[in-house]
Amino acid sequence: MDKPLRHFTLLFTGYSMYPFLKPGDLLVVREISSDSVRVGDIVLAPDVKKKYMVHRLVKILSPNKGVLKGDSMLKPDPEPVELSTLAGKVIGLLRGNRLIILSTGLRSGLNKLYAFFSLKGLTPGAIRLRIKNTLISLFRLDGSNAHTKEWRFIIATLSSCSYRWPPNLDWMRLSQVARKEGVTGILYKLLREGDIPKSVLESFKNDYQSIAARNIINLSALEKIEDALSGENIQVMALKGASLLNNVYHDIGMRPMGDIDLMVRPAEQERFISISKKLGYRVDPPLSHFLRKDRIIIDLHIHALNTQRITNRKELFPGGMGPVWANSVPWAEGYQWLRRPDYVDNILLLSQHFMKHSFSRLIWLLDIFKLIENSDFRCRIDLSNRADYLQQRKSLSYSLYLMDRIFFHKSAMPSLSRLERGILEAKVNGKSTALMGPLMSMFCIHGFRKKFAFGWESLFPKKDIMKQEGIGVFSRLWSVFSSLMRRF
Repeated sequence: MDKPLRHFTLLFTGYSMYPFLKPGDLLVVREISSDSVRVGDIVLAPDVKKKYMVHRLVKILSPNKGVLKGDSMLKPDPEPVELSTLAGKVIGLLRGNRLIILSTGLRSGLNKLYAFFSLKGLTPGAIRLRIKNTLISLFRLDGSNAHTKEWRFIIATLSSCSYRWPPNLDWMRLSQVARKEGVTGILYKLLREGDIPKSVLESFKNDYQSIAARNIINLSALEKIEDALSGENIQVMALKGASLLNNVYHDIGMRPMGDIDLMVRPAEQERFISISKKLGYRVDPPLSHFLRKDRIIIDLHIHALNTQRITNRKELFPGGMGPVWANSVPWAEGYQWLRRPDYVDNILLLSQHFMKHSFSRLIWLLDIFKLIENSDFRCRIDLSNRADYLQQRKSLSYSLYLMDRIFFHKSAMPSLSRLERGILEAKVNGKSTALMGPLMSMFCIHGFRKKFAFGWESLFPKKDIMKQEGIGVFSRLWSVFSSLMRRF
């Protein structure tokens, strides 16, 4: 008479078979012989530590050898297993109060098919791991510090930290990084008394003088706009770099500013364009929001997030621009019609702008850092309350996280998920892609349908919108997206 097959139970604690088996499942295991095992069976096999692992048999090589693999792993086990050493086969499991039978019925019939998908790395667990590994590769979620000593030197200088100059600085690389990040004018002011190579200092000085020359022209243009508006009873709000001159960056050559970003209320857009034409500006036909006059370019907005271009951006600022207009202040002393957001609202708007551009330039984080650094304690309390009121806590927390990690500025904000922190670490570690902005923006939007609509419109904008927003951003986004798909 044959010896009866022994059954025993085993508590499963790992993730190698996820989601087919989950941590906490109580497995029912039956002893088997080597000739009764089949492809697709979940078996108990000895591992290198003389313990047992639960994997799926995905291939039989010979009567006594087979290949095992965890469903959520990308590759099979490195060494074939002798089938005679298998301790048993999982025939069922108890998950909570539910008993799931694996040895009979539909699940048993699909074992061979499941083994095929597992071998190809197409099971849900393996796909989940592929996505995770791709994000780690793309955004460096492992937290490794890839920044050069040149970057660290720039950060220490900008944040006024006592930092010992590292030996053998690559000044050419440092100049390239500083120019890319938009901080050469600031570095010139901070380092001109230091012992840096004359050629590098001269390069920074040239940038500083170029920035100063352009900003003098832009300031003159803003003065003329204020005079023109006084007779028309139209308010215009300066945004981004134009909102920071004369109140955050008091030195004219520190903050680079390409164009002048101005916002008008939608009902007054045409009137402002008419006023601009009287001042000699002309509308750029392909880009109707650009007004040009000699070397001056006005980028005209009716919403700080350009919702007329990417409509679903309105979900990133649900309260609209009304509250921002209500709290706006004169652009400078003696001004009435040319205005700027107050300190608190400007921090929130600049945080959205920083996120929109995928946290790609250091100067945009420095803008936020300086606004907060220059504000008093009461303003910081107002910032938290205002962020809640305008539903901007998420985007603000991203800026504060980066300030903490880059400029060592401590702020108490809600905790972020590991994925959010990991993506932000990309900027901390010197890596930034165009995919970051839309992805992080989707975390700020409530509701799946709204998230999807925003993501789709951001990834696949119309051709004319691509021109208005800057085709480089979206072409890079598409290349990253394509690269992501090729990894599968």
